[in-house]
Amino acid sequence: MKLFWNKTELEEKFVLTEAEINLLSKRSNANKFGVAVLMKYVQHKRKYPSEKKEIPLDLVKYIANKLNISAEEYRYYKLDLRNSEYRKQRYIIRKYYSLKVRTKNTSVYIANKYNSYIFRWLGGECYSLPI
Repeated sequence: MKLFWNKTELEEKFVLTEAEINLLSKRSNANKFGVAVLMKYVQHKRKYPSEKKEIPLDLVKYIANKLNISAEEYRYYKLDLRNSEYRKQRYIIRKYYSLKVRTKNTSVYIANKYNSYIFRWLGGECYSLPI
């Protein structure tokens, strides 16, 4: 993901819809802010960040401005899988965007599917893809 975004790009890619704002309405400021940033990151990248530093500061400031919350509130948001609240929020985001959890079985299925395409493309010679 780009680290620096201009205002026009932010408004095109990361605008909060009314439905997203309603989903955030019952949360504390830090959680509301953190979930909003996470939602927009996931919507754009289709994956969760492993660290806060993966999320561009421009995105954090833009969402803070849209939610009328101080950008400092983001400091208190815990991006940690050991935190049960964070795991619940990830579940809510997956459900909202209809995302599926990627498992080893789906990775094997996809690799096998593409192996068969590559096998045919190479004229029957067998090359295996790493999983």
